[in-house]
Parts: sequence; C-alpha cells; structure tokens
Amino acid sequence: MTKEIPGFDGKYLATDDGHILSTVKGFRQMTEYTRRRYLAVYLMKNREGKAYSVHRLIAITFIGENESKKCINHKNGIKTDNRASNLEWCTILENNRHARASGLRKTCDGDYVAIRKVAPLAWEKHRSFSKQDIETVFSMRSSGFSQNKIANHFNCDQSQISRILSRQAYKHMEAIW
Repeated sequence: MTKEIPGFDGKYLATDDGHILSTVKGFRQMTEYTRRRYLAVYLMKNREGKAYSVHRLIAITFIGENESKKCINHKNGIKTDNRASNLEWCTILENNRHARASGLRKTCDGDYVAIRKVAPLAWEKHRSFSKQDIETVFSMRSSGFSQNKIANHFNCDQSQISRILSRQAYKHMEAIW
C-alpha cells in the first residue's frame, strides 16, 4: 500500500514495506545510513533539503503521530526493517527495555549482550586495551603514525584510537600519559 507523507504537499509517498517514493521524479528515493545505522532519505521541503529517518516517515504516514511517545521501536530489532507492521511508537524507557530484553543493548549489571542486527561495522572492532597497549598507542602517534595505521595495528576501529588519544577513553590510566 502507498500513502502520501504528511507535510510534503504530495511530493513524496511512503510504502507500507518501508520505501519512500518521489512523485516529482517518479522513482524510489535513495537511502543512506546514518551514524547510528538507521536508513535516511534526503527530501526537499519549502525549497530546503533535509535528511529524514525512513522509519520515522513510515510511522508518521501509516501509524500517525503520537504526542505522548516520541521514539519509534523496530519490533524485530532490525534497524533497516522499516515495514509499517514492524514499527511502533514508544517512550525512551520502553525502547530501552525492548533493547535490553531482545539483546540489543547492555544490561544494567554490565553483562554485554549486544547482538546487533545490522551489517558488521566498526562496533565489532572494539577491543580492550592494556596499560602497555595505551603506551604503545601514544608512542606510535608521537612517531608519526596515523590513527588509521594505529587502529589497523591493534585491529580496532579508528574512533577507539581517537578516543584514547583525546583522553576520552581509559581515563583511569591517566598517569601513563
């Protein structure tokens, strides 16, 4: 089923299987991933372009807006599954409870149960660093190695190296800096 997305003067349509269509161009809108791995589309409104979350557009179109609940939950936990039947409005608390119950987020007692249901990404390349590793990171950086080269050396993501070098991670080891 296809419906007009509210607020766009008939320029865009949403399908119940999770796609956004342009009535002006006559084809499906290109999607891209946000930093948090949700799908987004770039739409024009009042002569200004803006990125919109696909799941939010689908929910607004097929479920309607909900003033008391601002979050949208993917019932099956798959962020890229934007079918209308897979989406529901929820509160932040309800969304966090669902994420913990379905194994998408750490539990309060610190047990790591994250089972991300998206393509493998940088989060899979996070690792723990020893005091010696931290010293090596700083030594390599002062020797001129790029953050990417250091990350490759430790088989981790560059963002983790950046957080170490900017002293945002491993603050308890500050004495070695």
